[in-house]
Amino acid sequence: MRAWLAHDVAGAKLLRPQIGEETPVFRSYDCGCASIGFGDLAHGHDMGVLIFGVDAEIVDESGVSVGGMVLTVRDGRLHDVDVHSWFDVLPFPTIDQVRWHLRTVETG
Repeated sequence: MRAWLAHDVAGAKLLRPQIGEETPVFRSYDCGCASIGFGDLAHGHDMGVLIFGVDAEIVDESGVSVGGMVLTVRDGRLHDVDVHSWFDVLPFPTIDQVRWHLRTVETG
């Protein structure tokens, strides 16, 4: 999360202090995927969330894209990380399995 929020994009500076050793995190889907929610603001998948300006591509040990992650923000607070895969259910990746991509289209 720190590497994700280290990018100099809109909102990153306000989100960085929200990540620490004591940040409450929980599984946000019951499907078995590695998606997570933060604190008391993650109530499933509410409407009205914004997508953070950097996407995360998940790659395998050969560097082949196997999935991705999207960080969502609601009311200026971390909301959740949606982990999705092109093939099988993925565990939450390690930093060496992630390639960062600036979003070209703002959504929200």
